[in-house]
Amino acid sequence: MRLTVALLVRFFQFVQGCSQGRVSISAGALRRRLRTWSGGIPPPLYVEHPEKDGFNIAAALTAEGWTKIIRRCGWARKQLMPTRRSVELRQAVQLVFGS
Repeated sequence: MRLTVALLVRFFQFVQGCSQGRVSISAGALRRRLRTWSGGIPPPLYVEHPEKDGFNIAAALTAEGWTKIIRRCGWARKQLMPTRRSVELRQAVQLVFGS
């Protein structure tokens, strides 16, 4: 797979979409719980650990962390929109990912 700006824009859009509802990612048969062990509502993104069935590696994020990630992905996606000229796009990539 070749990493392109368009792919990054789609990824940032996907992460933003995770704030709209639950999303599950698993390499095998998904064994997802509707509640956490503490009885709370599970995080919006479920990324199953590839070697530990039923272990959500995205559960480590707090609500504050999710808010920051969603905001930052929205900002990054806007910076990288493909309507920009190539010189501006190069600068946008540097802005998003650093020099």
